[in-house]
Amino acid sequence: MKSVLKELFSRALAPVLDKTIRKFNPKNERKPLQTDRRTDSMEFKIRSFEESDIDFLVEILTLNNQYNYPVIEGPHAMKRVASCEAAVFLVAETENPCGFIKAIYDGSRALIHLLSVHPHCQRQGIGTALVNAACKELSHRGAPSVSATVTEQSVRFWEKQGFKRMPVFLVLKWTEPTKNIH
Repeated sequence: MKSVLKELFSRALAPVLDKTIRKFNPKNERKPLQTDRRTDSMEFKIRSFEESDIDFLVEILTLNNQYNYPVIEGPHAMKRVASCEAAVFLVAETENPCGFIKAIYDGSRALIHLLSVHPHCQRQGIGTALVNAACKELSHRGAPSVSATVTEQSVRFWEKQGFKRMPVFLVLKWTEPTKNIH
């Protein structure tokens, strides 16, 4: 069943996942994302998450100060999300993963939980492309709308993507004791 869903997912998103968004000259080898230069024009593709992405994604989260709860966003959590049939876990890639988005559709509501783009790759259309690809997949699965968890710092980005502020907010309750949680 899982392989059938992955095949359907791959076929449905093939035009989006294989589409090149802008131009850049990527190298064939995977190198650390740490770089001191930002390119004005960047070519990237969007594809499904692979376990080999984990170290890059943790680096991106850390650089964006989004890696506060490894039990939720860490390597083991990424593997759990990837194996969840309700989840959408997409990665933007140049020569290495440079951003990702995680979302879920439960048959009633769709929610984007996390969007993160490497700081040197921001403002190049990667976040927008990830949001569009996730929304397209969620719509394909039947979601009538998509919500997103956002911060005050990112709300303008989300509004530019067509999201509207709602009179609700997110609350959290830990279901099991965890160590080193703030």
